[in-house]
Amino acid sequence: MLNSLISERYKLIEELGRGHLGVVYKAIKLDDEKPFAIKILSSQDERDVQRFQREMRAASKLSHPNVVQVYDLGSTTGGEHYLVMELVDGDTLRKTIRSEGNLSVTRSINIFRQACDALEHLHNQGIVHRDLKPANIMLVPQDKKPEMVKLVDFGLALPADPEKAKAEKVTLEGYVTGTPAYMSPEQCMAAHVDSRSDIYSLGCVMFRALTGLAPIAGATPRDTMTKQVKTAPTPFARAASATNIPQELQLIIMRCLEKKPEDRYQTVTDLRGDLKLFEIISE
Repeated sequence: MLNSLISERYKLIEELGRGHLGVVYKAIKLDDEKPFAIKILSSQDERDVQRFQREMRAASKLSHPNVVQVYDLGSTTGGEHYLVMELVDGDTLRKTIRSEGNLSVTRSINIFRQACDALEHLHNQGIVHRDLKPANIMLVPQDKKPEMVKLVDFGLALPADPEKAKAEKVTLEGYVTGTPAYMSPEQCMAAHVDSRSDIYSLGCVMFRALTGLAPIAGATPRDTMTKQVKTAPTPFARAASATNIPQELQLIIMRCLEKKPEDRYQTVTDLRGDLKLFEIISE
């Protein structure tokens, strides 16, 4: 595919990565040579096509500094679906944790607050991400400023409204999608999810970034999903780095990880407010 043209407007110049759904390329727009990232669907599976189309619909509604921007979408003459996106120059939170270990409290709070900003924008648009995890949070370095967060991958995003979600959902009996270590209990049970499910997932991300551990872990994906529903999160005291994590922040994260949605923060706005208060207290 390299050096080929997409819709006579974009030239693919470098492969950036590939996954189950497709391949992401660095590209330039021919009329002004600006760089972009283009995601091209490679699978012909009906479920994958629906997921990619869902990502196209969700991403096209979003415009926020902490959400990767989609500029164009369509299909090639060969029938391949594509998304033209902002080219993000950074590493995922997953890669950062793996290479650098547990993140400091100060750095983590900056990341978490921006993640809340991104989720707030999605939720205000009536969208639930449903796949919030370190691999879908990009960290972009900035000169003399804290790194910027970019939320990516909306392949599992669905409307928060139950009827609209039902209309968009891939209809396969008992089919559950997501990443077990970051899925809410209700998502694991294939029940309808709302914005509070994303809050649970963010709680899992926060726990992982600060401790290097997953708050819920099983021997297999199915076992992890069962434990998400039935088992309490790992206590912070079991993490070697727990002594560096203030009690107030631990309580914030544990509230996100409540099994019942009504016991969690009800909005990411509320969560961000507590993170902001904690930041002020800790300064």
